[in-house]
Amino acid sequence: MAEEGIYKEDGTTDFRNKPAVKHKTGTWKACPYILGNERCERLAFYGINTNLVNYLKFQLNQRNVTAMANAVVSFF
Repeated sequence: MAEEGIYKEDGTTDFRNKPAVKHKTGTWKACPYILGNERCERLAFYGINTNLVNYLKFQLNQRNVTAMANAVVSFF
């Protein structure tokens, strides 16, 4: 009877498809990985965007405003 109380009762499973233990699930264990992933995504976006604006300005001879508008449109 005590063993039934340690598992989640909503059907949640762990990565081995076994019932999830209550005290090991629902915590903030994944938060650093999610925040790290978002940080890397932002760094990549702004790094590529800056290089694209410079390419459009100097190689394709676009004006600054036009190059920035084209770079922003190309990402969305």
